[in-house]
Amino acid sequence: MEPESSPLTTHVLDTASGLPACGLRLHLSRLEDLSQQWTELKKRQCSSVPTIAPLPAQPRLTRGGQTQEGRGKLALHLISAAHPLPSYTDLDGRCPGLLRPGQMKPGTYKLSFETQGYWNERGQESFYPYIEVVFTITKETQKFHVPLLLSPWSYTTYRGS
Repeated sequence: MEPESSPLTTHVLDTASGLPACGLRLHLSRLEDLSQQWTELKKRQCSSVPTIAPLPAQPRLTRGGQTQEGRGKLALHLISAAHPLPSYTDLDGRCPGLLRPGQMKPGTYKLSFETQGYWNERGQESFYPYIEVVFTITKETQKFHVPLLLSPWSYTTYRGS
């Protein structure tokens, strides 16, 4: 569930499967005015909440309670308050809390999606190892939605509502 006051949201749909792109890793960065360098923005802290994230290729407990080997499985695990939320899309293909209220300021932002890992987890070859969507925010009081429609061979993005 997305925080109601999050000023920036994204939603990723896997058009090859017709489903939300669950488990896609992403990063949010802002271009600093003076240095012209990208600064990755930190995720918010939270109490222990369940989240979905791909795990490394090793035995693990999956959502169904079964031990599985290999890649391509998503596991439900807890994130403690001591660690930031991981930057992965959830079961609905969304990544809630990209920015906290008051954290957004006018400037140039970049959402980087690690698509090669996403497709590798599904045993699918792809053309784009990553996708960077760069956009400008001029009014920090507005809300911004950046959808991504994704397939192994193409992608589309636009400013949503």
